[in-house]
Amino acid sequence: MKIAHQYTDASLKKLGPVEGVEFAANDPAAPYRLPEGTDALLLDPENAGGLNHDTPRPEGWPGAVEWAHLSSTGIDYVPDWLLEVPILTVSRGAQATAISEYVMGCLLDHVQDLPAMRVTDKAQWEKHRFGNLAGKTLGLLGFGEIGKAIARRALAFDMEVLAARRHEGPSGMEGVEAAPKEEVLARADALVLCLPLTEATRGILDAQAFARMKEGAHLVNIARGAHVDQDALKAALDEGSLARASLDVATPEPPEEGHWLYTHPRVHLTAHTSWKAPSTTARMRAILRQNLEAWRDGEREALHGVVSKEGGY
Repeated sequence: MKIAHQYTDASLKKLGPVEGVEFAANDPAAPYRLPEGTDALLLDPENAGGLNHDTPRPEGWPGAVEWAHLSSTGIDYVPDWLLEVPILTVSRGAQATAISEYVMGCLLDHVQDLPAMRVTDKAQWEKHRFGNLAGKTLGLLGFGEIGKAIARRALAFDMEVLAARRHEGPSGMEGVEAAPKEEVLARADALVLCLPLTEATRGILDAQAFARMKEGAHLVNIARGAHVDQDALKAALDEGSLARASLDVATPEPPEEGHWLYTHPRVHLTAHTSWKAPSTTARMRAILRQNLEAWRDGEREALHGVVSKEGGY
């Protein structure tokens, strides 16, 4: 089995040899080149100078390539030609640990604000009152692997957890109540966006949605900036109906110089970095090895993270 790839030599060394798999030499100058006899393509956009809707179609694509694997999770940014491959897999859930810890950090920072509590001289010695997560309601829009990881951590903090899912029925996790989106918006003290970006979810938080949200709620977005109408977000923050927005994503990325997201007192903005942690790298590597071995052995049903082209994720 011959594999074209975009991984560095150091990354392949950490992956280790996979019996029966030949890795073609990676050419940084032509990251999407398909050597003769290529069966599959492993894509690592960070090493290939990026991947987006405008990435040129590789010559002869897809040729004999029957499987492509993305080191990332979302596919909203990929070129149409990538979806022509018979099977596309992603590293679904690899970022769940890192992102869920980031979310809990945002929630704790909002209710406790530990940096502001730091005492650096005697005059500042004053006992401040903290907030609690316990007893608060966490709302999740999206309940995939990342949503479930967030829910487990929130339950450990004795939060009530609601989840709006694409499919009706129970949440499938003890302690998590499945509810319609409108109910989640109305009841959540903190609302987390952790759903894929599709045409159905683009702009899911518009002015009408913000109007339904609980007064003083905290929004955390670790999904995609395009889920949120940024004009409606600013209006909700300006009037104070939304207490805080913790954003790891924006539209565009990065926002242009002088954009209000950089300086708004109710916004905590990070640079789409919530997923970057050692746990993510290790899990991506494990998923890649699992999928390589499954493909080599002809066990298509064992492939992790198979993309639904109809669903868009």
